Amino acid sequence: MIMVRACGAMPDGLRRRALLVVALVAVFGAPTSALADQVADFYRGKTISVLIGVGAGGEYDTIARLVARYIGRYIPGHPSLVPQN
Repeated sequence: MIMVRACGAMPDGLRRRALLVVALVAVFGAPTSALADQVADFYRGKTISVLIGVGAGGEYDTIARLVARYIGRYIPGHPSLVPQN
């Protein structure tokens, strides 16, 4: 038996993929510079305390202090981070 589809009809799986692609383009393709400016304005000149829940000198303490030293470069507004045990 031969099944004939109407012109323009899409299978459900293809329709879902098309909607997913359209949604992703709408979300990630939207300009986000205004949002980044708001975040940068919020963090500019601020100090963030990084609370380290282990004793000083251990492996976790060393890793947390390294992250605290360099992560401020990647946060908009470049806040300073102060590690605390």
